[in-house]
Amino acid sequence: MLFDSVLLKISIVLGGFYIFALCLKNIKLFILVYIALRSLIAVFYDVKIMGGLNILEFLGFFFPVILIFYWVKTEKFRFMISKQAKIYSIVMFWILFSNLTSIIKYGFHGIYSFSNFFRILNGYVVFMVFPLIFKDIKDVDRLINAFLITTIFPLLQGFLQIAGGRNFLGMGTNITKGDQADFVMYYGLYYKYEWYAWAALLGGLLLIYKIGKTSSFKRAPMGKEIFYIILFIFFITLGAVTLSRALFISLFIISIFIFFNLKKNYKIAFLVLIGLFVTGGFFKGQLGQLLLRSDSEIKVMKGELPADYGFHGRISLWQRKLGDFNSQSLLNRFTGTKIGVGPHSDYFQWLFSYGYVGLFLYLYWVIVLFMGCISKIKRIDKATVYLPYGQMVTAGLIIWVIEAIIHNPSVYLDYLYMIIGNTGIFMNLSAVNSKNIKRNTPLHEKPLL
Repeated sequence: MLFDSVLLKISIVLGGFYIFALCLKNIKLFILVYIALRSLIAVFYDVKIMGGLNILEFLGFFFPVILIFYWVKTEKFRFMISKQAKIYSIVMFWILFSNLTSIIKYGFHGIYSFSNFFRILNGYVVFMVFPLIFKDIKDVDRLINAFLITTIFPLLQGFLQIAGGRNFLGMGTNITKGDQADFVMYYGLYYKYEWYAWAALLGGLLLIYKIGKTSSFKRAPMGKEIFYIILFIFFITLGAVTLSRALFISLFIISIFIFFNLKKNYKIAFLVLIGLFVTGGFFKGQLGQLLLRSDSEIKVMKGELPADYGFHGRISLWQRKLGDFNSQSLLNRFTGTKIGVGPHSDYFQWLFSYGYVGLFLYLYWVIVLFMGCISKIKRIDKATVYLPYGQMVTAGLIIWVIEAIIHNPSVYLDYLYMIIGNTGIFMNLSAVNSKNIKRNTPLHEKPLL
């Protein structure tokens, strides 16, 4: 199979580290290269670096350490966004405290709880450090383009597999575990289909900004918005192969933001092109499989199956784990337990891992971020490019809340880099508070893509 050679993988990994070493001389370039290469790095998930950590896990530890070093060296832990930063710091302090109590209560087993701490630390660090590095809209453009670049490889692979079959050029993976093999069309090189889902979701969010920015120009390049609409349809196609119901909802929310950011003469084109796509054979076929996958939920709503069959069996899992949690002592329920629910709900995972306090802090933190973005958006001149950037961030937070019902965005690094990192930048942009920035100022000259 393609990329099956361990020697080839190790050689590419070593070459990648050499590139990163060169980029470390310029922290902004280092971040942009790291973000742009994320999907390619994911190809090498089975290459172990040290201590049994694969390449993605190792970088999950390595990346925040580099940013913390930069933060200490240049700013000595100075907060750019005071209120939100303090709340976020309290959240991190509680997670650390909860993990330490887990070691005391459960011994060596409690050490495993630190893996999620380091994942969540990635979000905390990018929220604090990205605003120090990406200070204006030109920097934002570079970061957005880096995120867009990382969608190219999954998008290309997905369409090659759609056109040539799931094992085209050896890009398929045999999945024998669980029932997902019956429903997920293409797993590809990424071990799980999440990378296809994430590329589709990420691409859609980025296009909110791209289309909104293009629309802010009086003389936007002809056909650019049509190109972005077609690109969005490509992202929807990639998302459709995963048969993720949460992703379908997320892409629908994104489509609403995109529609209202289009110029009037392009809104009809958007509806026509989307209409042609959803009535086509491919989308209809995927929708049919999605309905088949949702058969248990439909039977639950009809009363033909008990409620614990809902969400593809997740309700049964939540009920069982919640029973285990409620049997714990009151102290454990406040500070956290070793009960896990897996990648099947952020809300329950925070409740079980960090107790009542942890869940409250998590919810409060997300609400504060969301309300902070809304407050910023209200103070933005609608003629500026800052508005679509704020809309992209806000849409990302809305989707975060939805995805957190059945997934774990708080420990998915790409969610953290994209949504939390850009939220930090947006809330810190000094020009966001000004209504004096008009169309076609030097800050939004020619779009990069």
